[in-house]
Amino acid sequence: MFKNYYLFKAQIGQIAPKVIGSEVVSVYTEYKNELIFELQKENDLFQLKLSLSTHKPFILIDSPKKQKNDRLNFFEDLYGHTISNLNMAVYNKFLTIKFDSFNVCACFYGTAPNIILSDLSKNPLESFKSLNTVIEYPNEIPVPISQALITNAISTTPDIKISKLIRAVCPPLNKRMVNEICFRMNTNSDDKVKQINNSKLIYSTISGFLDEINSGDCFIYKKDKQAKYLTLFKSKLLLDSGFEVEIFKEINKAWSIFIYEINKNQTFDQLNSVISNAIKKRKKSLETALKKISFAENIEDRKQDADLKGNLILTNKHKIPRGSSSAELINIFSDNHEKIVVKLNPKKTSVENANHYFNKYKNIVEKKKVISLKKNMYSSELAEISKMDTKIQTASIKELQKIKEKLIGMNVIQQGESKKESSDTLKYSFRRLILDNKWDIYIGKNNINNDLLTFSFANKWDIWMHAQGVQGAHVIIKVPGKDISIPNSIIEQAAQITAANSKAKHSSTVPVIYTQARYVSRIRKALPGTVNVRNEKVIFVKPLSLNI
Repeated sequence: MFKNYYLFKAQIGQIAPKVIGSEVVSVYTEYKNELIFELQKENDLFQLKLSLSTHKPFILIDSPKKQKNDRLNFFEDLYGHTISNLNMAVYNKFLTIKFDSFNVCACFYGTAPNIILSDLSKNPLESFKSLNTVIEYPNEIPVPISQALITNAISTTPDIKISKLIRAVCPPLNKRMVNEICFRMNTNSDDKVKQINNSKLIYSTISGFLDEINSGDCFIYKKDKQAKYLTLFKSKLLLDSGFEVEIFKEINKAWSIFIYEINKNQTFDQLNSVISNAIKKRKKSLETALKKISFAENIEDRKQDADLKGNLILTNKHKIPRGSSSAELINIFSDNHEKIVVKLNPKKTSVENANHYFNKYKNIVEKKKVISLKKNMYSSELAEISKMDTKIQTASIKELQKIKEKLIGMNVIQQGESKKESSDTLKYSFRRLILDNKWDIYIGKNNINNDLLTFSFANKWDIWMHAQGVQGAHVIIKVPGKDISIPNSIIEQAAQITAANSKAKHSSTVPVIYTQARYVSRIRKALPGTVNVRNEKVIFVKPLSLNI
């Protein structure tokens, strides 16, 4: 309840001369917990900002800012009225802004902080937040601190902690202030009063501390270049703990800088956490995929094993009961005649099960090619992700934003608001393969993505491909320079991939057209991805499925 009371009180004392006598121009909000009073005094236009944030409440004076978000207006009855006084309730973060016919009461504490416009009889007329509870106007009378008061407390409650005694004689002090006073007395906050038994020391330390926080200076404490604390006193405890301090004469300036730094740090930490978690998850996924690829690379041995099982099924086809899901067969092709368990499809005959094993690795050359493609693709992405993982350890907030944009483009992080992608991140919008460890192949995902690939991403000398006469993906072979020629083997492989990403993917042979991207144009008023093609060539290929 009393946290930061002295900071609020001191701030009101410093800004009152500027605010009192100013006229309300408008009252509005652009953010969830912040209400802005736009004020004018003579020719000076400025803002009084009140934040009800649970963790970062504040009262600040600021210069007018350009509108960033939609505004919602409040308290229009105040427009044109002049502020006559500012008053902070005793021991409470409760501000009253007084006018000739109205009061604005800002309650910064409790579970339902609010800002309320009322008449002079305290009848609420309008509120910033929903008025779910009745606002109680604080009316506490402080008890003056004296050595006699402390002496009496020591004698009547010798077993209470020193921290409780300090809070009892001066309720507005928060935990950090109490710890500072204890540190200055060279005692621990958990020590009992009877262990000190020195009312003069306690009184003089508290009195000196209160004089210091009323001096007008303000202090920001940093560790590892990050703002951590804002105080009205020079903390010997924090300095002893390795914090650096910056001193300000104006509370408003210090508070503004502190809020900015805290928000920046919070944004940095949240961004870093989102990126780190996303990278960790993607790295694990890629490493798992590469393990599966590594297992699949041993394809010759797996083909040999499959052929053996197929031959054993045929050899024992009359011995295997129909409808069996597995069979234990003696390996007659081995000198050891070991038993081998063979899985079966109970719905198929023995011959059909044998053919399944024979056909499993029928296209071994193509499968090897696919394995190589996928290995290069996953390895390349893992290297890029790992590089980002290293970079975020020392990255600035701007660098983190760029990394996040890349990860959004790679679909590692979900896109929040729609945002035009930069040329650096656009490439991550498409599926990507690498041929012969050199040639980047980009594949469109749908008609809109095809349009983006062809007309926003491709350079005019890149090679554009599409299955002829059927719906399918646009495919681009990136060419590093206009004078660089692409090997025929790369054209053929890319065409096979293009065929596999079309409606003709199950055909035995598919015609694929290709040309430079500069010869591809949109058709006016046609759907995205529909194009006109000139100077094209045709190649007939067998679709290369990327399934292993």
